[in-house]
Amino acid sequence: MFLKERIKKSINFLEEIKCSFKSWSVAFLALVSIRLLLEAIVLGFPERNLESFLALLIHTFSFFLLTYLVFLIFLFYLTKEKITKIANFLLWGFWIIILPPIFDKLIFKEMLYKSFYIFDSPQGLMLRFFTFFGENPNWGITWGTRINILIALFFVTIYVYLKTKSIKKVFWAFFGGYGLFFILSCFPSIVVYFLEINNIQAVSYSTVAGYFMSPFSVFGLNGVVMESFLGRKLALVYIPLNFLFFFWLTFILDFKKMVCLIKNIRFPQMFFNLGILFIGLGLGWFYYPENFSLNFFNLIVVFNLILMVFASWFFSVLVNDIEDIEIDKISNQKRPLVQKIISPKEILNLSLVFLFFSLITAAIISPIFFLIIITYHLLTIVYSCYPFRLRRFVGVSNLLIALTSLNFLIIGFMVFSEKQTLNRFPWLIYWFLFLGYFLITPIKDLKDTIGDRKNKVITLPVLIGNKNTRTLIAILLFSFYLSSVYILKQPNLFLPALLIGSINFFIVSGNKVSDRKINFWILGLVFVYGFFIVKIIF
Repeated sequence: MFLKERIKKSINFLEEIKCSFKSWSVAFLALVSIRLLLEAIVLGFPERNLESFLALLIHTFSFFLLTYLVFLIFLFYLTKEKITKIANFLLWGFWIIILPPIFDKLIFKEMLYKSFYIFDSPQGLMLRFFTFFGENPNWGITWGTRINILIALFFVTIYVYLKTKSIKKVFWAFFGGYGLFFILSCFPSIVVYFLEINNIQAVSYSTVAGYFMSPFSVFGLNGVVMESFLGRKLALVYIPLNFLFFFWLTFILDFKKMVCLIKNIRFPQMFFNLGILFIGLGLGWFYYPENFSLNFFNLIVVFNLILMVFASWFFSVLVNDIEDIEIDKISNQKRPLVQKIISPKEILNLSLVFLFFSLITAAIISPIFFLIIITYHLLTIVYSCYPFRLRRFVGVSNLLIALTSLNFLIIGFMVFSEKQTLNRFPWLIYWFLFLGYFLITPIKDLKDTIGDRKNKVITLPVLIGNKNTRTLIAILLFSFYLSSVYILKQPNLFLPALLIGSINFFIVSGNKVSDRKINFWILGLVFVYGFFIVKIIF
């Protein structure tokens, strides 16, 4: 009883420690960094270039983050304890991740060993499950990792017992926890089973190795360092899974807040950015058809690119919400920050999460994409935040918005291009899209005219009024559609340009579509016209 009470007090002490999101992030990153440092010391600091180091860092971080989130949600459903308390307990428990390299070095000394995933057939995996990861502890799941898993299962089981007093839940904690550790340990094999579902009985060690240890070659993207192949491919799977579990966790924490935030995404602009990405992918495919192929890793890269665009856009939305709070109190009173559904601190924390996801997703695909996304975020900050806050100046804000969005066009093209260069890049189409987006961006300012005027933000509607702005944009857009026939040198575009340009003119200049909904219609018609351009030109 004395021991039980001491353990309970210790757990309560860990649970109640104040831990902000920033301090949690720094602490978690510190633990992963210590683990990587210990592994490097044990291995004698192997030589690595930038590609292999990035793959190692992002793979390790995303793996441990996935492990943390999976067990956080697992313990929440078992114990029904507050998420914040479980998060603190797990964070302190994650100190054990530094132990496997130490245990392995003490046990194996100078013997050859390799801490690794399990590559095996379904039959072999089943045998390993019932024999605590099977034989050969010097290759794959080593003694150090197995001891680590036993320690983790012990503390997870104790925690569940003290919280629930239920033998049934203790049983689930131990065997469910073991099952989760086993899935994480043989994750590459499980992925291959799904990919080879029609021929699953033929899957073997070499099949799994063929998928994950073969050179990284996705469209025009190529990895040249063998040490990075596995980590890079797995990170591309782990990052979307982490994103999924993060959203699941946020819904558990506060369902109402997350629904409001999702409604606040500004879907027309987000889909426009995704459309720009896919136009870039289409152009890359057109100019580098030899680099096109369809396989699992090609599709997972495209999925990560979609995630990158979404995370980048949502970061810019959240930053804008923080900086435009006074304007939104007048013009956008339904936004979460104005309604006080969510606090500025929570918005800031979420923006950092999306910034993080956008950057690591870009970095694991290509270091060049990482630099482009950094540029996107810097332009976002220059646009929204002081001391510059360039959105205050008419014309300059439109210029920045067009430049930032067209970064996704360049990324899409470079996915296919050799060595991520802009050779063969169709600059005519780039400047055509730039001009079109530059002309339509004042549309988004129509709904904010009163708030912008009171906060000294100079937009086109503030200068000349909403009605005059709509008339001017209607004329410019109609002229733009017709001139596109000559810019692109495609006479067959005349009828689509005339039809869609006329529809745009009547929608923008008329009064039937409100200032808040006009953006959706204009961007939708741009996509329709883009379809005609692709069909006629390509």
